[in-house]
This record gives sequence, C-alpha cells and structure tokens, in this order.
Amino acid sequence: MASDSTTVTVLTPQKAIEDFIADEIEDLVDDGDVNQGQGNALSSKLLHAIQKLNQGMSKVAINLLQAFINQVNDFISGGILTPTEGQALIDAASEIIDAINS
Repeated sequence: MASDSTTVTVLTPQKAIEDFIADEIEDLVDDGDVNQGQGNALSSKLLHAIQKLNQGMSKVAINLLQAFINQVNDFISGGILTPTEGQALIDAASEIIDAINS
C-alpha cells in the first residue's frame, strides 16, 4: 500500500512578515505603485514588528502592524494605492496579527 504524504509549511509571524515585504511591498515599489520612500515607510514598520516579535513583545508588534494598516489606509485615501491594492495589504497584515494572537 502506497502512502500519500502532504507537506505543510507553517510560517512563523516573523517569516510571514519577511515574505510579505519581499512579495508585496517590494513589488509595489518595483511596479511604480509606490515610490521608494513610501515603500520604505511601509517596510520599516514591518521590520520593526519583526524585531519586537523577536524580543517577545507581541503587543508592540501588533501595534506596529496596526500602524502599517493605518498608513495603507492613508495611501488609499490619498490615491497612492487603489482600494484593491490596499485591501490586499490590509488583509495580509490582519492575518499576521491573527497568527500572533493565536
């Protein structure tokens, strides 16, 4: 009898944030949807959240992710990001917050 196996990769919140920066924020900059400074502003909050998670300061990390969401909302309001682009970022950040809280 053959055995079927499935591999499941579980990301830590830190790894999820790193992937999020590489897959989403850097793509927005590369595609010209946000400029380098705007991309850095978003990334810096996420990188700081990783540092706080590494220090065991999950509440501070969540606050930084909330600040990220607020900035994305500002970018949507300012016409920098489309609502669709912004919502994708907000959804990803919210999933990371949920992972930290679980």
